[in-house]
Amino acid sequence: MQPPASSGRPMEAADVEWTSALMTQAFFTEPYMRWVIPEDALWEKKAHWLYTRILRLCVGRVRLYEGRERLGLGTMYPPGVSPFYSFFKQLQVGLLVAPFRVGWKETGRLTRLAEGVNRLHKMVRTDAHWYLDYAGVVPSAQGQGIGSELVRQRLRDVDAAGQPCYVMTAQPALPPRYAQFGFEVLHEGPVCDDGPKNWLLHREARPKPQPA
Repeated sequence: MQPPASSGRPMEAADVEWTSALMTQAFFTEPYMRWVIPEDALWEKKAHWLYTRILRLCVGRVRLYEGRERLGLGTMYPPGVSPFYSFFKQLQVGLLVAPFRVGWKETGRLTRLAEGVNRLHKMVRTDAHWYLDYAGVVPSAQGQGIGSELVRQRLRDVDAAGQPCYVMTAQPALPPRYAQFGFEVLHEGPVCDDGPKNWLLHREARPKPQPA
């Protein structure tokens, strides 16, 4: 039996607007960014500004997966594509003015978060690994299986290549769910000294599907 075709595609500049709007909704309770931006009243304005710049960095580098009716999205870095971005690239997308747009304290927390996440990347990443990055579903559609389908979509690409992958999460409910897809916990602990708890999960390569 032929495996299902991938629904992923390279992320384009035209995707930044809808993906940043979706993530601002979907990640209102996400521990990483709520640690960075704790004030409810300022969340939408500051988070949307940050996600727009972060997603501009992803254009042409990540694969984008759309949930049903664009109620969810997932992104993934292919092997050989680094999730680390240079000073020049951050300058290009406008991230270096973050202190003036989201605040000095928020930018300080964002910097510590990025440093902690980068350390975790270095614990596991090789040129053969896929990295499952963002996955979000708008609140009104959560609990309908869209998030699980986004995981399956991305793993179809991973398994078609016969390569390993990994994911990070700060949501305590997710490691058991990822375990159902074959992920194992490699590291558990704060992402940085005063940051949220993080789980680094790894999935070994599976044999490539054979044509029918």
